Amino acid sequence: MTTDGKRPTTVVKRAWTALTRQRSGPALLGLAAIGLGLMVWLVVALVADNSSGSTGNSGTPGIASGSATPTTPPEGPSGTGQSPADSQPSTPSQAVASAIPPFADRSQPVAAGGTAVLVAGGDDLDLESWGLVPSGDIAATKTGLAASGGTGLGLLGPVPTPSFGTCRNREAWRTSVRWQDLDEGSYLCVRTAGDRRGLVRIDRMPEPDEANIAVTMSGVLWTTRVGG
Repeated sequence: MTTDGKRPTTVVKRAWTALTRQRSGPALLGLAAIGLGLMVWLVVALVADNSSGSTGNSGTPGIASGSATPTTPPEGPSGTGQSPADSQPSTPSQAVASAIPPFADRSQPVAAGGTAVLVAGGDDLDLESWGLVPSGDIAATKTGLAASGGTGLGLLGPVPTPSFGTCRNREAWRTSVRWQDLDEGSYLCVRTAGDRRGLVRIDRMPEPDEANIAVTMSGVLWTTRVGG
């Protein structure tokens, strides 16, 4: 609202002075009503001006324009986007470590030894080098352990401390042993094509519902050759 550069209070005072100068009663009442209306109008205008100014200076709370939109977390393991039902079982990794196990009989020289993880359909264990090769001495299959290349396996019964002598005196050998005949902690004597003796212990058996058959075993191969 504009007042031609004059303060609102000055305008009100002049209007009131003009009202009091009137001599006649009816005219005085009319002017008083007009003055009262003018005062009400001025007060309403002042309140409206103050309200609009304070509203323009204060910020209106609201949602920040830069707020991120929530996204659906990825499904499946490791954020692959696949549902757990569609996730494929991971294939166990084959591994080998050359370290003579503590149960090895050191009364005879040791040629090789260590720990190996064999996977069905993967590489075989070569006893002479204790390494993984495409075609070796011992392999893991879906049904059990298999020996090849003239290697023989001898499943031991309850033997407290298998030794070189235990496997040297072994006479019955076979080329395969079923998983149901083995358990974690089972020992097998090994006879190589070069008439060396070895000892293998099953450290971890495949799980019954395991899609990818994997077995962990440790063992030793002695240098001494046994004739016959």
